[in-house]
Amino acid sequence: MNGNGAEAARFYISLIEGSAIDDDLPDGTEPLTVNFHLAVVPYMMLNDGDYYELTPAASIMVSTKDQAETDLLWDALIADGGKESRCGWCADRFGLSWLVIPEALQGLASRGQNAPRQR
Repeated sequence: MNGNGAEAARFYISLIEGSAIDDDLPDGTEPLTVNFHLAVVPYMMLNDGDYYELTPAASIMVSTKDQAETDLLWDALIADGGKESRCGWCADRFGLSWLVIPEALQGLASRGQNAPRQR
């Protein structure tokens, strides 16, 4: 992150139920690292300035229960400067890539049946 890791972590935990920041972050501070978890998955955000750029090679996948939840999360991620992509992919305003897909679609795609996958 480019000096806004705490802001990004606060945004991410607001999107996924059961998420929290694991560090003590006083308001107005930007520490070098921010530890948080989304549901049960731990993450660490590094405030590295602009030395590294985020790419889709490091992304977060979220499986949603239905299309309504998918749309709600997708809309929040692309708001305020995020970018739409295709096939469930988007990037948030911080530049992090996300894959957001309903559970039912994952099931169809993993069964190896061509007709449902093509639809």
